[in-house]
Amino acid sequence: MKRIKKYAWIFDALSHVSIATKTRALKHFISGEKKYMIKGKKGDIDAIIKCSLCPNMCKFDCPTFNASKNESLSPAGKAHLAYIFEKGEYDESIVKAIYECCSCDACKEWCFFDYSLADLLRGVRQDVVEEKAVPDDIMEIASGLIERKTMGERRLKEREGKILYFAGCTVQDEAMGIAKAMMKIFDSIGEEYAVLGEEWCCGYPLYNLGFIKEFKQFAKHNADVFKKYSMIVCSCPTCTYVFKQIYPDMGFKINAVIMHSTEYLARMVEEGKINVENLAMDAVYHDPCKLARRLKIMEEPRYLLRYAVNLKEPYFSREETRCCGRGGQLARIDEEISKKIAEQRKEELKSVATDIVTACPSCKIALNAYDIAEIVAMGLK
Repeated sequence: MKRIKKYAWIFDALSHVSIATKTRALKHFISGEKKYMIKGKKGDIDAIIKCSLCPNMCKFDCPTFNASKNESLSPAGKAHLAYIFEKGEYDESIVKAIYECCSCDACKEWCFFDYSLADLLRGVRQDVVEEKAVPDDIMEIASGLIERKTMGERRLKEREGKILYFAGCTVQDEAMGIAKAMMKIFDSIGEEYAVLGEEWCCGYPLYNLGFIKEFKQFAKHNADVFKKYSMIVCSCPTCTYVFKQIYPDMGFKINAVIMHSTEYLARMVEEGKINVENLAMDAVYHDPCKLARRLKIMEEPRYLLRYAVNLKEPYFSREETRCCGRGGQLARIDEEISKKIAEQRKEELKSVATDIVTACPSCKIALNAYDIAEIVAMGLK
C-alpha cells in the first residue's frame, strides 16, 4: 500500500492511454527493478545503477573527467561502464576505465545519495579480479607489490623504540626528505622511536584494486607487527586511514594509538616539546583528500603552519579540496591524466602563494611541495 501511494501519480499520467500501454507500464514499474539487478556480485548493483542514471551533478569536480574531457571517465560514465562489466558485456577498454579514478571522493561531496564512486568501483574491481579480467598493467602493479611487499625501494634502517614511525612506501621510495625531517624532530625531543627495516606496505593498493584476499594477508602481517608498540605515527594519510579504519573493519584490530604526523606534531607543540620559529615565507596549504575527507584532519596542519609560515588558503580547501592526481594509483595506471590533474591543482595553488605545503607524500611529489614535517624541521628552535 505504501508503494502504491508513493507512485500514485503514475495512474494519473497513464489515465488517457490504452489498456495495453497501462498494463505494460505498470508491469515494468512494479517488476522492472528485478530485471536490472544482477545477483552474486561484489559490486553494489543498486547503487551503481542509481549513480549511472544520475545527471552527473558531481562531474564538474571530478579530476579525471576534467583532465580527460572524456564522458566515460565522469562519475556517472564510470558507473555505467561498471554496470556493463557486471552484466558480462565488456572488453579491456571498459575494464581499464573502471580503474581510472583518483579515489579522491570529490564526487561524494556533491552526491545526493552520499555515494563515493571509489567505494562503488572497489566492489566491481573485486569482481574483475574474480573474473580474471584484470588488465595487464593493473596486474603488474598488484603482483609486484605481492612479491616485494612494498611499492618501491626501502631506504630506512631498522631501529628499536617505544613508538613506531611508519614511513610508508611513497616516503621510502620517493620522498625521503619527509622521513629525515621526522627523524630530526624525534631526535630533538628525545623520542624513543622505532623504524621497521622490512616495512610492509599498508596494503591499500591491493585493497583499492580489488585484491582483497591478498590485502588481508598484508593486514594480518602488519597487525601482528604492531602489537609491540604503544603508538604508530604515519607520514602518509592513506596508511593512517587504512590502519585506523579499514583494518578494524576487516577484523584486524590494532591496539596502538595511530596518528598522522600532523596530529603527533601538533600534540608536541601543544605540550611545549617543540618550538617552531616563523620562516618568514608565504605558503599555501593543500589539503590531501584522504586526510581531509576520510580522516577529517584539517585543523592540526593549519595549527602547525601558523607558527612556521604566513599561511594562505586556496579557494578549494578542506573537504572541498582538489586532488593532486596521484590518488588511487592513478599515476601508475594513467600517468598522462595524473600529470594533467596535478598541473591544474598546482596552477590554482600557485596563484595564491609561491610555496605549497601539504601533509601527504604523494601530494608533495605531484605538486612539488613541502611536507609539513619538513617545514617544522626547518623551523626548529
